[in-house]
This record gives sequence, C-alpha cells and structure tokens, in this order.
Amino acid sequence: MIHSSGSNAQTPRAAQQLHYRQNWNIAYAGFGRQPFRPKQNNLLHNSLKQAEINSSFITLQQGAWLFRQGELGDAIYFIEKGAVQLVMSLPAGNEQVIDAVPHGTAVGLVAPLTGQWRGVGVRTLTDCVFIRIETADLPSLAKKRPQLFKALQTQVQEQRQLREKCKFLCRYWGTLPTAKLHNWLSNLEWLQIKAGETLFEQGTSPEYIAYVVNGRLQQIHKQLDGQQKICGQIGSGQFAGTLPQQNLLPRHHATVAERDSQLIVLSQENLGRFCEQLPQAWSSLVHDFAFPSHLNPTQQTAARTAHNIAFVPLSVNVPLTELMDELRTAVFRTKNSLILNAQTVDNNLNDLDALLPWLDKQEQYNDYLLYQANPQWDSWSQRCIRQADRIVLVAEANTSPDLTAIEEQIQTLKPQLIPELVLLQPAQGQPQGTANWLASRQVNAHYHVRQGNKQDIRRLGRRLTGQAVGLVLSAGGARGFAHIGAYRALLEAGIEIDYFGGTSMGGLIAAIIAHGYSYEELASFAADYGASSALLDYTFPATSLCASGKITELLRRMFAETRIEDLVLPYFCVSTNLSQAQLKVHQQGRLRRAVRASIAIPGVFAPVSQDGDLLVDGSLISVLPIKLMHQRLNGGQVIAVNATPEKKNSRHWHVDDTISGWKTLYNRLNPFTKSVHLPSLIGTLMQSLYVNSACRLDESKPLANQFIQLSTEEIGMMDWDNYKKLIEIGYRSTKLWYKQDFYATFT
Repeated sequence: MIHSSGSNAQTPRAAQQLHYRQNWNIAYAGFGRQPFRPKQNNLLHNSLKQAEINSSFITLQQGAWLFRQGELGDAIYFIEKGAVQLVMSLPAGNEQVIDAVPHGTAVGLVAPLTGQWRGVGVRTLTDCVFIRIETADLPSLAKKRPQLFKALQTQVQEQRQLREKCKFLCRYWGTLPTAKLHNWLSNLEWLQIKAGETLFEQGTSPEYIAYVVNGRLQQIHKQLDGQQKICGQIGSGQFAGTLPQQNLLPRHHATVAERDSQLIVLSQENLGRFCEQLPQAWSSLVHDFAFPSHLNPTQQTAARTAHNIAFVPLSVNVPLTELMDELRTAVFRTKNSLILNAQTVDNNLNDLDALLPWLDKQEQYNDYLLYQANPQWDSWSQRCIRQADRIVLVAEANTSPDLTAIEEQIQTLKPQLIPELVLLQPAQGQPQGTANWLASRQVNAHYHVRQGNKQDIRRLGRRLTGQAVGLVLSAGGARGFAHIGAYRALLEAGIEIDYFGGTSMGGLIAAIIAHGYSYEELASFAADYGASSALLDYTFPATSLCASGKITELLRRMFAETRIEDLVLPYFCVSTNLSQAQLKVHQQGRLRRAVRASIAIPGVFAPVSQDGDLLVDGSLISVLPIKLMHQRLNGGQVIAVNATPEKKNSRHWHVDDTISGWKTLYNRLNPFTKSVHLPSLIGTLMQSLYVNSACRLDESKPLANQFIQLSTEEIGMMDWDNYKKLIEIGYRSTKLWYKQDFYATFT
C-alpha cells in the first residue's frame, strides 16, 4: 500500500485543536510578534492595515450563522473572540456537528482558496468577533504576508481532509455523536497518489477499501502474453478494494491511478467494527460494492463528465497558445471547455491538495479540459500528462522529425496512452515528409493544419471531440460514377467531410476528393474516362484480360508521387491480399499504388504486388468498408454511400450448360442468325466480386449513422458511357436523403 501524504490523517480531536493553535501561532510569528492573546484584539487588524490589506471586523451573537454550507466562498475569517461550530448539512435534512473551534483560528478557508462552494457551515457557540478578508485580497495577502498565507494553506489541507472524511462517514453511518465521530476519524487515512501509481497489485488480497474523493482509478488485467486490458474505471464517490466477505480470492486485476487522485482508506478490520456498531450502514456499502458503475467500461465512458486533452509542443517555437485559442473558438465553444496552462493554474492553485478538488470540479462543469503543456519537462507538463485522457503532440512540420526528449518522458510516465500528432504546415503547398514523423514515433492519428486555414482547425476540433463526419464509398464498377453526384449533393447541403474512404471505384473517387480536386474536376474526370476504351487495354489473357497500362497511367497523372499520410484530408482504401487471404487497409504509402490495388478486378486488371504478396480488388471482402470508417471516427458520424443495387438482378437467364465461345462469336458476327443473350466475361467476373462482401454488408450497416442507397440498378457495372446519367442518379438519390434525414442529424 502507498503511504498517506495527509498531515493529520489519524489526529484525534484534542490534537486537532492543538494543530489549529500551533498553525495560528506560526502565522502570527509572520508579523514578528507574540502569539495571539484575547486582549490584543486589534493586533492582526492593524498589521493587515499596515500591509495595505483590506480587512473588517464582524460581530455576531451566540447561535448566529457566519456562513452556511453551499454559499459562495467570498471571504476568510479569523476568530478574534469566542468560539464556533463547524456544521455539515446532510442529504436527509439533519446536520452533523464536526468540531468546536476556539478563538485564534481561521475558518472558511477551503472555498476561497480552492474555488469551491462552502463545504460546511460555521455557527457561533458564543458571542464572537471576526476579522474578515475578502477573497479578492488573498493574492495581496500571499505576496505581503507569505508566512501567514502558507500557514493558511496548511489549515486548508487539514480542514478539507476533515470535511471529506466526515462526508464519507455520514454518507453511510448518518449523524454521529461528536465524540464517536472523532474517534472514527482517527481510523481513516488520507491517501494521495499520482497517476501511474498502483494502489492494489494483481493477484493480491487487499486488507482495506479505498474511497475515491477526487481523481480516477483504472482496473487493469495483465494477460499471460504481457498485454494489458482495461477492465473498468473508478471515479469520484466510488470504491476500490473488496469487502471482508469478498476478500477470499486474489484479485484478477490491478488498480492503478489513471489521474492524480485523493482517497480515503479504511482497513477491513475497522470497517467491520464500524458496521457492528451501526449495522444499518452495511446494506448501503454492499449495494455500492455489488453494483459499481465502474465494472462496465462502456457505461463509465458515457457517464464521464469531462475529457482531458493535453496539448504538448515539441519545440519552443510552436504557437500552441494561438492554436488552442483558435480550436476553442472554432469547435470547443459549442461545448463547455476550459484551457488550463501553468500560468492560470499553478500561480493561483500551487498547492496540490487544493488543486485536485478544483480540477475535479472543473471536470464536472466542463465537457473538455484542454491542458496546455510547456515545451520543457517541468512539473506542470508532468501534471498535464498525468491528468490526460488523450495526448496531442504539436510540431512544426519543417523541423526535425526525430523523437524529442519530452516524448521519451511521456512514454515513461504514461506508456499505455498512445499520443496523436498535429503537424503545422505552411499556408500553401502539399504537405511532405509525414512518413519520417510517423517512422520515429507511434501515434494513434495524425493531423495536418495549414497556417491560417480555418477548415483545418474545425476538422481537427471535430475529430478530437468525436464530431467528425466520415464519407465511405462503395465499389460498383461504372456505377461508382454515381458517387460524384452524391458528393455534389453533400457539398450543397453544407456538410464538411473530415475523413474519406472506399473500396474499388469508391476508393478511386474518394482518393480524388481527398487529394484536393474540386467537384468540377471530378466531373471532368468522368467525361475523360467515361468509356471502356479509356480504361481497358485488352491483351492476351496470361494474367488478366487487360494489360492495365491505361489505368496505371491515369493514376500516375492524377496523383503523381503523393503519399496517403501527406493528404490534408485523411483517407484510406482497401484491397484484398490474395496471398494472405485477408483484407488489406491502405492508409500509408503511395496513393496511386493503393488505389491501383483497390481497383484491380481479378481477371480484368493485373494484380498489384506488395512485399511479395498479390493484391486485388477490395470488394472481394468488403464492398463498403463501413466498420473501418467507424473505428477511425472516435464516435463521429459515418455517411455510407452504396452504388451497388440492394435488389438482386431480376433478369432471367436461359443458358446451356455448355457454351462454345467460337459459336457465340459466329452468331454475333452473322446478321442472319438469331441473337443469343449471354452474360459477358467481365460482367460475370465483376458480379462474382460482390457476392461474398454483399452478404457481409448487412452486418456492418448498423454502424453507419446514415446509409444512402443510390438507385443504380438499371445501369450495368460495365456501362461506362452512362457516366452522366449515373452522376445525376447519385445527386438525386442523395438530395432525397438529406431532405428526409439531414436536418435531424447534422443541424
């Protein structure tokens, strides 16, 4: 077990009052005078006045409230005369007296110094005189009377820990006599652990339970192969450990701090003793242990109050402040969000005991906390990484791609969290050299942000917040031209696409868009290549019917040497690895080579070789890769466009079991013979591609937020000359969709 860092975790009541007086005497020594005595009523007030710190006297009669629980913490108070009670209001409507506090003590410190509401009320036991210092004057107090302010911070820790322990006890045991309360408080331990530290080891039997006051823990199972699996999360107000009756078998997982956390620890022996004295608490404890929300990772993720994103600059020249401000203005303004940096946090809350509850409150009030780390590996940068759910590295693309020292430290501190990478690009030109950045480090995703480009900023923000829109296009041969019309309709609807993907012809259309070509250029492409003669160069069928030179040259002219990872608009396509009998996902490497593999119809175009394997058309396995897009969007919207007809071909065929190709050729050449309708070789090959993957499409359909079916059933897969009609079909089908569903989904 990690040892407690609390200063009075086991201090009984009498010792607590001694601490109050000792701390006050230390504070008073900051004025170079003797400790407080009742006759010197104006000593502190005059000294504060000399230091030009505003203060005022307040007089209250016995039984009056100085302030109540839940009020705004607008001031701190020094008890000049008299004594007060600390009183906690309980949910049932009753109250718990925590302690009696004598003169010479400060009260009401926690809320003003931590930014929280009053956690307890203060009621006078006798007629009292107080010195009041406004919250706005505390920075001046810290600067002009640092020793006094430091002593106050120590009291904040003690008072806050006392309050949280009382809340825990009263939650399960209700109102307690003050003497019993303090006796039980002495058996509670305050534990503060940093992210990455282990609370319980896998395979051990804990001898205590831990109640999470602030922060978050993870349950991690280490498998036999060394891999770690996250089993669940434990947040504020939940328990780690096991009850005595459950403590018979070793734990199947370790409990590790995901963030800096503060816990209340109670041994199982004392827990049993407490429940013997007040048995009514046992059922509540058993319920909270038996039905903890942290056992379901999916529910816990959905219930999480905030996402913490740490942005880490990889050099001092990275304009991180400007980037984060633009992000917050463009995207995070639609969410409750807060940017945290060393200046705004450490300068005001440099005490960790006060900082953690403050951060916990910010997570409750905000959807996103955006941590701005420093370029150096200092205490603030470490805190950013410890608190982070996601880490975003930010670098200037024209600098060295080598792994930096701060990245090595991040890997050591939080190895289970794979970062993402933002590359800041010049305003003009195609990004280059991304492969070198990806080769030097493992990242979950990378993003290109061009200087001054608002669309790039919005796209980055949507992808970070799970609001990205992905467009995935199906295979379909000539029918794939309908995707051009569908894209036009989406543009007219004002939908910004953040990710593109596709199979075969859909992969080609998606690649053209992701490369930066406009709709007009797409339509021009269809006009230039909307004929079989422009794409098919027949040859002796040793490997395929076509030599594949025309399609290869087309892709070379369109994409040159562009690499997928250099695309500003992220993209993937799929092919089928015949050698390994599996789907191949292309998201790095030469764009033209990836598309060439994705459209390599077996028997029509020559296969593509890569690393000794043969790659052919992706539609053998996945005619529409919806699942792949869903996995890349982090909860965003998937728009799937299908150009292959859902209805089976209703045409009836009457074909002999034996067909002579020579006789068929003769019949076609002889105008006096009866024409016989037979399926074409290429048409049969292409139709065969979709049989397997079309059956799988129904399984992945539910992953698409919007599924747009294009009405292409009247046009064949090899009818390239019908490109104009297909574009119009795609446009009309998509217009019909967004008239019905668009406003409910994207507005």
